[in-house]
Amino acid sequence: MKITTKEISSDPPSMPYCFARGIVNLATCPLEIPRCMIYDNAKIPVIGLVGGAIEGTFMTLFRAFSGTADIVSLGFSEEGFHSNRFPDFIWNSKWLPAEKQIIIEKTIEREKPVPAAK
Repeated sequence: MKITTKEISSDPPSMPYCFARGIVNLATCPLEIPRCMIYDNAKIPVIGLVGGAIEGTFMTLFRAFSGTADIVSLGFSEEGFHSNRFPDFIWNSKWLPAEKQIIIEKTIEREKPVPAAK
């Protein structure tokens, strides 16, 4: 038995979907700040908190702007500003990086040098 993933439809989103997406994005746009802080801090501890707060502020403004555009256009915006980098909803965004993307790894134990043989 072969398990396949669900195929993504290439049809543009419907008008009610886009209008609802706008309302949800306006309501949840402040969550971009902690999301970016968590994501960046996992990649670069401590420094990521500052960078994540700055990035999160801009992502908040962008998500609020895209939500406003969806509402003002009454759902006619279709894809609008959304892409893989900026998904439709915040819960579709990446909250933690993949293991390969972590720049600085936290180590619990350090390797001890092996004593030279006499």
